[in-house]
Amino acid sequence: MNTIDYCTASLAKRQSSFFDALRCLACSAVKKPVPRATKPKRFSPSVSVKNRGETAYQRALYSFDHFRINPQGREESLAWVDMELPVTFGNRGRRRCVDLIGCAETVKAALCELKYRNPRAESRPSVLASYAVLEALIYYGIVERDHIHLDEHRVWREEQKLRSIWNWKMVADSRTCFVIANENFWQEARRNEPVGRIGDLVNDIHETLGVRMLLLATPDYDFFNPDAVQNGRYVPEITHPREPDLWKDPIR
Repeated sequence: MNTIDYCTASLAKRQSSFFDALRCLACSAVKKPVPRATKPKRFSPSVSVKNRGETAYQRALYSFDHFRINPQGREESLAWVDMELPVTFGNRGRRRCVDLIGCAETVKAALCELKYRNPRAESRPSVLASYAVLEALIYYGIVERDHIHLDEHRVWREEQKLRSIWNWKMVADSRTCFVIANENFWQEARRNEPVGRIGDLVNDIHETLGVRMLLLATPDYDFFNPDAVQNGRYVPEITHPREPDLWKDPIR
């Protein structure tokens, strides 16, 4: 069984409408692409002043050179090499994108799926760790299958300072995905889904596919600085805690 087929089968067992968007993503991923020139959109470090969610969280994390992580009992450094990269080919302006590409001491390059929940938001049953895990795995399955085309078309930002140390084949060969979210997301996810069920899914993916799903919880960082607003936009930066904590597995 390949990775995308695994995701399709796993989603077929989940009757909740919360997974409908993922079912659409998995269905579209089954179709082999017609490779054509594709490039990421121009990167802007700023976001709308109204944006206090996942996009701002992504920009804030990316602004830091590296973080200390401990996903499986081993502390190491995680650094970013690129962000918001399309992994599907097509003429549409909006294409499916990987949130971040990171490299660690034990992983040359791996994709990172981000989730963020505002600590002031109301409780929602749709905040599910299994959704985040399967979404990351679908994207990994696409890269695993299409990495040759992604490398041929140089789907990355040439100007990134660590551009020379990674390519899409490395991401495919890593057999690793990071699922990174703030602590409030994981708190809500643990209320909505038994921790044991999340762990069983992660273990089954590893046993069936040989892919490691590394889950990481970040603090509920503050990243909005009202003094930095210009023309209705701001550059998200981690303002508190200023020295990022060690990111750990939220279900262990």
